Amino acid sequence: MLVISIDFITGRFHATPWGRNVNEGIPEWPPSPYRVIRALIDSWKRKYSNISEARAEELFCELASESPKFCLPPVKTSFMESYLSANSKKQVSKNLVYDPFIVLNPGDSVLVGWENLSLSPALREDLKNLLSGINYLGRSESWVTMKLKESDDRIKWNCLPIANIDKTENAQKVEVANILSKREYEERKVEHSTKMGWLEALMDRTVDMFRRKNDLPPALKMENYVISSEYVKFKHSQENKETDNHITTVMFALESKVLPLMLETVVISERVHRKLMGINKKIMGDPSRVSEKFSGRDKQGNLLIGHRHVKILPLDRNNDGRIDHLMITGKEPFNTDEIKSIYAMKSIWQSDGKPDIQLIPLQWGTMEEVAGDLRSKKFRSETPFILTRHYRKGRGDFNEWLREEVKKECKNHGFPEPVSINRIDKLNRDGHSFHWIEFVRNRKNDPSRAGYGFELEFSEPVLSPISIGYGSHYGLGIFLPISGIRRNVAE
Repeated sequence: MLVISIDFITGRFHATPWGRNVNEGIPEWPPSPYRVIRALIDSWKRKYSNISEARAEELFCELASESPKFCLPPVKTSFMESYLSANSKKQVSKNLVYDPFIVLNPGDSVLVGWENLSLSPALREDLKNLLSGINYLGRSESWVTMKLKESDDRIKWNCLPIANIDKTENAQKVEVANILSKREYEERKVEHSTKMGWLEALMDRTVDMFRRKNDLPPALKMENYVISSEYVKFKHSQENKETDNHITTVMFALESKVLPLMLETVVISERVHRKLMGINKKIMGDPSRVSEKFSGRDKQGNLLIGHRHVKILPLDRNNDGRIDHLMITGKEPFNTDEIKSIYAMKSIWQSDGKPDIQLIPLQWGTMEEVAGDLRSKKFRSETPFILTRHYRKGRGDFNEWLREEVKKECKNHGFPEPVSINRIDKLNRDGHSFHWIEFVRNRKNDPSRAGYGFELEFSEPVLSPISIGYGSHYGLGIFLPISGIRRNVAE
């Protein structure tokens, strides 16, 4: 039996499985035999070119003669997010890139075993040298030490080709990139009429593969393995869409030569919503699978109750009367696809020939984290409050009825009942004021309605921002603190 040990010096393995995109957030595990043998080829070409091609081919042919098994230590996954240059002249044009990776104890080894393989002393020495020339496996952050290890009956092989086992209970299935044996390759070679030799196919470059418009490297085969569930704390399948993250809120900065006025909050919110829905539809690949948090409807097409869909709230944080930030927030944490959809939004268009608005993610986390846990007893209207029903005779004094509607809407959205409600006529900004009638006060295809402004006071501090009433998920009915206190989010 032949056994290779792989020690990840930093306790991290950065690699993306074949056929996956790095932004899918799924790391490779176990390290694929295809990757290991390609690393050996690299070591041969760069550091041990004195080994003849015939001897190298003999060695690689032996390693490809059977599918290896693995002894894997317990692992978890993690990831980093980086905003990398999009190679654009615009400094704000950046792409969000995920870097998913495997986390394991730096003292734990990954063992790869070939059950029926016994190398000659010369080939074993060649393999030992080639392994010593490998400094990283996968991406360059994955520093490794690789060496031959003596076989031991006490080794617990916990990741095996599915064809080699009878029962798969308490196990997780995963596709692993393996190498076609020379015999398998020759059979495929006849089938596909390729002139490339086996070793040449093994060394084939990705750029050449794409130039030929192939979807797989010529010497690669995908093989099903099973891993004992106790040794892996994540799922390889994309069916695992729910994450253990706590992100319910994302804050964007808006950049444009001409930023929109606060009068257009509902217009901007609806454009963001349409773009978000379109992106999520593409990611899910099926309109029926669009996120309920984005669509506001369940799988049967019924409206969600309890305001469980997202709120898209444009904000003017520098008090100049123009929208410069935008918050997307929900009651429940976003799953992986929802987060991808939100981060994939780069810009939205503006009417009347005005330049596009760039969306730059600034903060993400819980509402408390993103809003700085700003709480206040006193709030003032930022955008007009729109009633959800009409006043008619028999409902008493209009102003009193209006106050009761505000109280009902606060309760409807999970806020406490205000102890004081006073009307205000307009939104004051540095050097300018906006009357409520100037705002766009309806969503597309809805009739325009009257808007009202208020100062609210609660008996206890309430987390900012607040949005209530008609269109409260699209930038209407926003209230911000007149003054407030910040709690320690870490407490």
